[in-house]
Amino acid sequence: MATRSSRRAPFRVCDRCFRHKTQCDFDDRDSCVRCTRLGVDCVTERAVRQRGRPPKKSDRAKGGERDSHATNPTLASSASPRSVQAEGPITGLPDHVQDLTLNSAATARLKGAFLSRDQSLGPYHLLTDCQNQVEAVASSNKSFICGILSIALELSPGLLPGSDAGQLGKTKWAFLDECLSQIRPTSKDYQPIVPDALILTLTSWTWCFTSELVQASKQWVSLAKAILVEGLSDSALKSTSTRSWEHGTHIATILQERVISLLGYSPRVSSMPVEPATLLPNTTNKMLSTTWGGLFQPFISIIDLILQEPDLNTRVWTDAFEELELYFLRFPPSLLRFRDVQIQYQAEAMIWMHGLFIMLYAKRDPLSILFNPLVLDRNVLSHALGHSLLLSEVLPRLEELDRDFEALSALTVFCILVSSIIQTAVLMRLSAGASATFPPQAIPTSLSKSSLAHLRALASIRARCSRFDSPLSLEVQRLLETCHHRVVLGYDNGTGVSASVLKMYRWKRRGKGIIPLNGEVADEIGEFDEAPGAEILPFGSGSSVMNSLEVIHEVCSPSSRMCEPGFFDMSILIR
Repeated sequence: MATRSSRRAPFRVCDRCFRHKTQCDFDDRDSCVRCTRLGVDCVTERAVRQRGRPPKKSDRAKGGERDSHATNPTLASSASPRSVQAEGPITGLPDHVQDLTLNSAATARLKGAFLSRDQSLGPYHLLTDCQNQVEAVASSNKSFICGILSIALELSPGLLPGSDAGQLGKTKWAFLDECLSQIRPTSKDYQPIVPDALILTLTSWTWCFTSELVQASKQWVSLAKAILVEGLSDSALKSTSTRSWEHGTHIATILQERVISLLGYSPRVSSMPVEPATLLPNTTNKMLSTTWGGLFQPFISIIDLILQEPDLNTRVWTDAFEELELYFLRFPPSLLRFRDVQIQYQAEAMIWMHGLFIMLYAKRDPLSILFNPLVLDRNVLSHALGHSLLLSEVLPRLEELDRDFEALSALTVFCILVSSIIQTAVLMRLSAGASATFPPQAIPTSLSKSSLAHLRALASIRARCSRFDSPLSLEVQRLLETCHHRVVLGYDNGTGVSASVLKMYRWKRRGKGIIPLNGEVADEIGEFDEAPGAEILPFGSGSSVMNSLEVIHEVCSPSSRMCEPGFFDMSILIR
């Protein structure tokens, strides 16, 4: 409500956001802050229809034109798309987005080449299935086409050889902006359709690790879920709800919601919201299928349990462990040997299982894993290190299947980062105990090979996938590389690593996960209390070093393996 003094002021509120703190001049010479940031002209028409008397037919026609240019609203959690209040832009795109397009020939070539990948692109194959199943809708759906093009330019820019990289980047954001602007859930005439939900889910899946788009990705997948929930209540959609691509869209949307929760952080909760039965069909104890949906749907309930951060051996912890164990027992026998894995997402499923095991034991906070001796105690260390070693054995096959990591998921990258932190913690403990007990040449061979595999994977992913090149991934790579040089290779590469970056990414207390904290909040959380800029490698968990050495050498011993390398395994030691 505007105050009396503000009503007498010579300024008016912005007609787009209706807030006095972002004002436009009466003669429109000066744009308000919000309109300037979005790169649009301030207008006198209202972007969202006011409540009150229904407009006349002539006004309604004008209102339809205004709606076509309105900025999409922010979605509030899992609300129904028709009940969402307009509070801000849903796009969350950078300020430099411009209205750039490709010529029709290049657009058709890009779209055709991308959709021809089929199963090799994991969840992105749903785009092909969706277009084939609802060709009449998808071919005329501008948001669907623009969404495909923006994702294709992000994942496979090489499909347009000879094009300027900077120009393609701007075009990619322009396509994404156009895609999101076409989905208007607050419009009275909007009808929820599954292609809109699929595009929103896959845009969230693609850019949820990009720090500037983390919050927007959360909104996109929430809106996709709301569209699915409301769409399933529509009789026109119920008749097609059994189609495989719709079922895949449901799985992808719910799974992506969990993935974003895992990448971020919120205080411990008792349980995640229960999904409608129509969205999550019952699973059986039969062997998993080799399809993307068959391998990844079981992770939904597993992540739900891990998000509760249960203490060791509690009921929730035991349930999570048993579900992960059951996942391994149900894994397709035809894929147990690495060389038999033919599609990248099948190798990713193995990485997810080991990564979630590590998070179940050691949680997700890097500094706590490195410096809190209570986190990596003797029991947790043996399990976490075992799964980290097994995860590293999958990495070479992952790169062989897709050297450009086009369809790599954000959670796969996060699992590799958490596993790399485990490797770093182990190397730090070996370094602290080397002078008193073990000489440098006693570093286990399996550990040195594993840390090198992690380093190569991190370097390749950062070099080839700009959407995963964050300060967090760079710092974890630098930390592991420095440890590997000092402990495994026996020389100092001259680079020190401080806690200044890692303390910004916390999964405890007031932390926000992959969203960096400001300096004051990061200092309050603590964990590493040395002087600012102090190198963190000499400050391993000294009190637990001597107790850890025996466990490390036991887990890394070749005689401890239950099966020979080259096969998907659940554990190194016989428990």
